[in-house]
Amino acid sequence: MNQQPHMSAMQTEITEAVERATAPLFADIRELKTMLSRALTPDDKAYFSIDEAAKILKLKPDTLRTKCRNGSIPFEREKGGRKMLIRRDVILAK
Repeated sequence: MNQQPHMSAMQTEITEAVERATAPLFADIRELKTMLSRALTPDDKAYFSIDEAAKILKLKPDTLRTKCRNGSIPFEREKGGRKMLIRRDVILAK
């Protein structure tokens, strides 16, 4: 019967340790999103080619194409063409 308070204290300790460990990562993510949104001003284009998007996302173009084809990153095709385009808001969300 005395294990319940012990388990609660252990769960609290684990939760706090996880929060301490992940807090810097979440801060880095917020900073990167801010930097990216500043780099892409409203005057910038609404769509990026695979090569442009890959540079922004720090991926190889072939990796990005694969992610698009398997549905993990939404894309559109250029009208009447084969060229894959990724919307700016999709890149900002990554």
